[in-house]
Amino acid sequence: EPKVAEFSALDWNAMDTLYNLGYQAMASELIRKGKTISFKQLDSLPLQRVDFEKLKIGKILIDGLYRLSDEFIIANLELKQGEYFSWEKIKIGMNQLYAEGLVEYFWIDFVINNDESLNLYIQLREPILTRLGIAGYYADILGNNLAINVDFIGRLGFSESIMVTAKIGNSVKAFETKINIPHLIGISAFEQFGFETARISLYDNSNIIEFKWNQFQFNSGILLTRNTMLYGGLSYKFQHNYLNHQKYEVFTIRGAFESDNLDDLFFPSAGRRLKISYDIKNYSVEEGYPFTQSTINLNFLNFNQIFKKRVIFSQELD
Repeated sequence: EPKVAEFSALDWNAMDTLYNLGYQAMASELIRKGKTISFKQLDSLPLQRVDFEKLKIGKILIDGLYRLSDEFIIANLELKQGEYFSWEKIKIGMNQLYAEGLVEYFWIDFVINNDESLNLYIQLREPILTRLGIAGYYADILGNNLAINVDFIGRLGFSESIMVTAKIGNSVKAFETKINIPHLIGISAFEQFGFETARISLYDNSNIIEFKWNQFQFNSGILLTRNTMLYGGLSYKFQHNYLNHQKYEVFTIRGAFESDNLDDLFFPSAGRRLKISYDIKNYSVEEGYPFTQSTINLNFLNFNQIFKKRVIFSQELD
């Protein structure tokens, strides 16, 4: 009923005005139906606007997520049970989520409990994403190479990330597929199940080495801050070397720390990320002795927008 065309969908400062227009319209509708209501009576009806900022938060229920976690949204909105509700925190947090392209729809409903606490029911919708990437890289034993990959996120409805990559260069030909599924079990703020399969050919002037592998991995962890997390993981990898028909298995235990200021968690175009991890790998070699290896890994990733922000230029050091 209210005429609100002049307000934008993200104009949180207009919330008070929109509430008042809505209550006026509801009162007018009751009067139109023949129910006489004085303003004094109106003040005592549920139509009167409640100042939610005078109420403490009770339960927080979130619906509609398949990629992000409930804990991530709650941390962004700075909502905590037992603290007073704040429109300002909602405004800042949701504008940040919209700006990063993490959500495309937001709605919040309120229920006041008998103990004067406020339950929040938040509905969100995440966008479906696709990306095409072309990369050139150098590896110490592989030389100069070119990689072309296509990423799909959220196509099946539960935020799976699927990456298909083809690599070609002066000493390698490879085809890789990676599938990651977050929040498969729902036991932590950060969680990811992954599967990876690859077939690779390495060659020089005299030899060709062909091998393939299949790998399963699971990572789980906690958010220390909005941009920092600590997690651990397990992985199992089976590899077959076609040249000498050797097969071996690798079990890995990993602990990692990761921090970033990326503008997008999934398809970043600006910012940087630092990841430090410690791996303990146990190799089980067919017709050979098993052995264990420990490594410390450092990964740095940087993104820049160039050519009037129309091209993304990324650099990675591993």
